[in-house]
Amino acid sequence: GEKDSLPSDLHLFTDAHVDRTLVQEGGDLLSALKTLRAKGCNTVLVEAGGTLLGAFLDAGLADEVAIFYAPMITGGEDAGFAGLPCKIGLEQQTFTRIGDDILLRAIVSSFSMIHDLL
Repeated sequence: GEKDSLPSDLHLFTDAHVDRTLVQEGGDLLSALKTLRAKGCNTVLVEAGGTLLGAFLDAGLADEVAIFYAPMITGGEDAGFAGLPCKIGLEQQTFTRIGDDILLRAIVSSFSMIHDLL
C-alpha cells in the first residue's frame, strides 16, 4: 500500500531504517530503486509474490533470489511465475530444507544489467 494508507506507528516507519524505507504501490521499479540509492541504500530486500518477483526479473533488477517452496499448491493470478516471458538463468544454487519447506537461493545470471541501469 501507499505510506499514507498505512498506520504511522508501524515498525516499518519507526525503526532505525525509516529514512531509507520506501512504500510504493505500482509505478516504476527502476525509479523506486534510484530513489533508494539516493537515500544511501545499496541493498534492497523485496519480499514478494510471483507478480512482483516476475516484474523485477523481467526488468533485470534482481541479482539474487531466495524462493521458498511449500508443500502446497495455490492458485490465482499470482501463482508461481507463469507470466515470465523468458528463461532466467540461475547460478550458485543452494537448497535448504526448513521444516516442510525448501529454500532455493541463487544468483541471477544476468545481474550485470542492474548496474548498467542504475
